[in-house]
Amino acid sequence: MHNRIVIDGDFKTQLRCHLSVNEMLRPMFELQALKYNRYAVYKTHLDYLRAGAKIIKTNTDRASEDSVKEYLNVGELQASSIIGAAVQTAKKAVHRYYEETHGKISNVKEFERRRPLVAGSCSNYSVVRFTSDVPIEYWNFTPRDVIVRWYGLHVKTLLSNGVDLLAFESIPCLTEAKAIITVLKMFPKARAWITFDCPVDAKLLDGSDFISLALQCYDFLSAQIIAIGMNRPMPASMVPLLRSINDNRDSKIPFMFHVDNRYLSGIENAAASGKAPQRNFAQEWLDVGVRYISGGGKTNAEDVKTVCEYVREYRSSRKGNWQRK
Repeated sequence: MHNRIVIDGDFKTQLRCHLSVNEMLRPMFELQALKYNRYAVYKTHLDYLRAGAKIIKTNTDRASEDSVKEYLNVGELQASSIIGAAVQTAKKAVHRYYEETHGKISNVKEFERRRPLVAGSCSNYSVVRFTSDVPIEYWNFTPRDVIVRWYGLHVKTLLSNGVDLLAFESIPCLTEAKAIITVLKMFPKARAWITFDCPVDAKLLDGSDFISLALQCYDFLSAQIIAIGMNRPMPASMVPLLRSINDNRDSKIPFMFHVDNRYLSGIENAAASGKAPQRNFAQEWLDVGVRYISGGGKTNAEDVKTVCEYVREYRSSRKGNWQRK
């Protein structure tokens, strides 16, 4: 029986719990925290680990050497060291959590086997390069080799600082997907997940087909890609889509799903009012091949704790069914 792994939630949302009002008013405050309040970053990672996350992402989804230099007013050398410090802060939180739950880390072999993993957050080119949450159709004017160079530098910095995985998330277009595949080939020992931004009808923002792209990426680098996923506003519609992808495949694609805060709130409100959800989508996602579940936009540590409870219930139900057979 395959493990289902829970990943942390929205770093920015949970980070607010550890910042003052003045700190939150700074532009790109999550990036500013890497220089001015690294302890808050550390505490945020710990919150997610204590909630049950088995993989945490570094606070680097807005961090590139260019953005760090611009918003933190530092030179190129210091910019690289700040990104490295983000990785080390996440690893420090993993060490602390392991000591809380398993004891000393002197047994290196046991520590490496049981510890949570750290994923280097690469986000996507648009979010970091243009520092905007509004979609920009950069694929119409940015050559792929420019995106390859940018990702190559970012990935090299993260890997050299010891991340276990790479997280490429909310990829909006075919051009960027191809750039990521090119970069991963440059680092053949790296493992990564890729999620795509698909707001309507399983289409990326540039109109590319999610199913076709998912198959291409996974089949081309199945030894390196641990999961493929999508960001989609209506999670219920994902079930038949994911099932259709894997139904006729001998080599099943492991999927990742980002659970949106609004959807979690709907489930919890229904439960609180005594009205159970009409369908158990958490169970359906896992049944169709979702292996990794991450908190999506605006989720916090409590939301991730809820997701972990869903996964534990699913494991218990599967184990019970297996024992009865």
